[in-house]
Amino acid sequence: MAITKISSALIGANTITTGNIADNAVDGTKIAQNSILTKHIDDAQVTAGQLAADAVITAKILDANVTSAKIANNAILTQHIDDNQITTDQIAANTIATGNIADNAVDGTKIAQNSILTRHIDDAQIVSSHIANNAILTQHIDDNQVTADQIAAATVTTTQIAANTIATGNVADNAIDGTKIASNSILTRHIDDDQVTGAQLADALTVVTSVTTPLVDAAIVDGDNFKVAGGQGTDGQLLTSTGSGVAWEDAPAGGPGVSSGANNRIVTFTNSSDIQGEANLTFGGSVLQVNGSANVTRNGPISQGSGAVQTWNVEGQANTFFVPNGNNTVMNPGGTAVDGAIIQIEIAMGSTVYAIAWQNKFKFSGDGSTPTVTATANKTDIFTFRYNGTVWQEIGRVQNLAQTV
Repeated sequence: MAITKISSALIGANTITTGNIADNAVDGTKIAQNSILTKHIDDAQVTAGQLAADAVITAKILDANVTSAKIANNAILTQHIDDNQITTDQIAANTIATGNIADNAVDGTKIAQNSILTRHIDDAQIVSSHIANNAILTQHIDDNQVTADQIAAATVTTTQIAANTIATGNVADNAIDGTKIASNSILTRHIDDDQVTGAQLADALTVVTSVTTPLVDAAIVDGDNFKVAGGQGTDGQLLTSTGSGVAWEDAPAGGPGVSSGANNRIVTFTNSSDIQGEANLTFGGSVLQVNGSANVTRNGPISQGSGAVQTWNVEGQANTFFVPNGNNTVMNPGGTAVDGAIIQIEIAMGSTVYAIAWQNKFKFSGDGSTPTVTATANKTDIFTFRYNGTVWQEIGRVQNLAQTV
């Protein structure tokens, strides 16, 4: 009788070998659970078809065994990447584009210091709320970029302006009114000529007892509007001191008498109260005219200067004398002389005789030769010259006089 089945009881342990099993004879029903081990699977025999969904977990993958070749294109999704696992090293240069960044995702903590450059900021994107107080410095502002439109009313104070920064060209016409000027800031040099008229002077103008700033030459007082103590006085009144102030008062009766008065005459007192106009002494504004003799007080001696040239001021020493104390002294009149001015110089030799020379400003009478000063001790020579606007012309000479100095 033929045997159709062999029970497992009849098969000894480790009796069935590979050769005893027909090809494709072992299917899933023949394999006990958890029976397939690593050693049972030949290399490269497990494909995607053999893996159930979500079957490969972290514990199944050996360290450092997932390389780029194992990852399909577009296979890594957000949920595959653990938090904080992508660092700078994982991102290629110029890889992150605008579309990769979520709205409002980049805050201050994501931006490195000094990373925001001009090209990163779109036009008109910086508003006042983005700028910290006191953050705008001079170097941030391009030339000629701050116009009146950028400055709010009463916004710029002294602390914002560097010393000597505001120039005339920066100030708009009529922009500085009384509210912008500090007390006691307007000085004489700030006021242009002829700009203060009677309209600028308040009634009851206070007259100060001293003037600390020199008055401008040829200052003009508007007589039509000038007031003292609130008034202008009446015809013939005088401005006098009251002992505690000033006031307009009537001229005192019996004032000094004036006799022989005439245009341009210089007056002198004939006694303590009467005035006399001098017919022979007139001044027309630039020329003092003397009709008759005049006595010009001699001033001197001229101090001996260092060096060979001896200069003196003819304005203050028109009549003077000089006692030389060195050879080759050159006489040289200085100062400012008017056409027709006359000077007189007395050269008095002392106990020692010295040579005297003359500047070419002098022109001498006769043949024009330069005179030789008397070479005798204790003798005096006196020379008189008249200025013609260019040189001093000799008009008189007396020599070898007994010395009187």
